Amino acid sequence: MKNQLLTIVILLGIFGCKEKEVKTSNSTLDKVIETNANIKENVRQAMSKGNDGQAIANWFPEKLMQYNLDKATKDLGEGAQSRASVNYQHPQDSNSDVVLEVWDGNGPAALAVKNMIAMAVEGTGEEKNSQLRRKVYLRKGRKSAEREIYESGQVNISFEVDGRFYTTLRSGKNTLPELWEMADLLDFEALKANNGN
Repeated sequence: MKNQLLTIVILLGIFGCKEKEVKTSNSTLDKVIETNANIKENVRQAMSKGNDGQAIANWFPEKLMQYNLDKATKDLGEGAQSRASVNYQHPQDSNSDVVLEVWDGNGPAALAVKNMIAMAVEGTGEEKNSQLRRKVYLRKGRKSAEREIYESGQVNISFEVDGRFYTTLRSGKNTLPELWEMADLLDFEALKANNGN
């Protein structure tokens, strides 16, 4: 009798965990479906002029706090990918370098960028386990997410700006407050003005 009861409890626990996984997965899928369903807004944004990768790369500041832009690490999106990424070097410790990546959701990549935003920063909540901590919340009016991976010490933040720009900063040896301080120095109004939008 005890064995049967134990088996039932274990099975309920397994199915309960599976149901939670499915709900989480469905929640992300629901956000993507909702994003794709707004056809009028998606077409408007796709028809708007966006910045190409080179324009984004030219917008990157030469310095963020004590970090210097490493132009040799510039990586531009190909074709319709309106994105650019670059490394910012720490003056004394290369393990503290920061990677900055920005996508512009105006133009042909509109739906792809909107889906990235929906999957990464929609909703709110916090997840914590033995391997990582992830938090999704509204920060300074922007949908934002932060993640700490304990084993590697990597931290990263992601956020959207006006439903158009999707930005990520990541580092192997910094803190989340340091990355947020860097993010707050980025002037997205100037990037919007690059193309008159």
